[in-house]
Amino acid sequence: MIIWAGILFMTAAGNEQKVKTARLALTWSIVGLVVAFICRGWTNIVNNIIGGQITTTQGVLEALNRAADYIFSFAIALGVIMIIWSGVLFMTAAGNEQKVALARRALNWGLIGAAIAIASKGIVMGVKAFIGA
Repeated sequence: MIIWAGILFMTAAGNEQKVKTARLALTWSIVGLVVAFICRGWTNIVNNIIGGQITTTQGVLEALNRAADYIFSFAIALGVIMIIWSGVLFMTAAGNEQKVALARRALNWGLIGAAIAIASKGIVMGVKAFIGA
């Protein structure tokens, strides 16, 4: 979900309502991460949701890591697209200050979203190192 918040930041392009939604998504993602660490028996919960196929903590971590890798790849690709799109906006602005401002906002939020996605991958790696996975 932290990666999704990054994607929301990237696609906000300066729209304040979308930025607000992205901030809420990031906030609740972090709250969810804290709750997951505090929650006892989370392995059993995930095991029940998945249908009993994952029986070890390592299996859960591998499943979560695979899902995070797919979402991360999508987020990075979207970040590249947003940076290219902001370049197109800059080129087509033709000196129009409103269009230049829109292009700057798109670039800023695209970079912020990409940074959040990269940071979230670092969080996953840090958690894995912390728990010895």
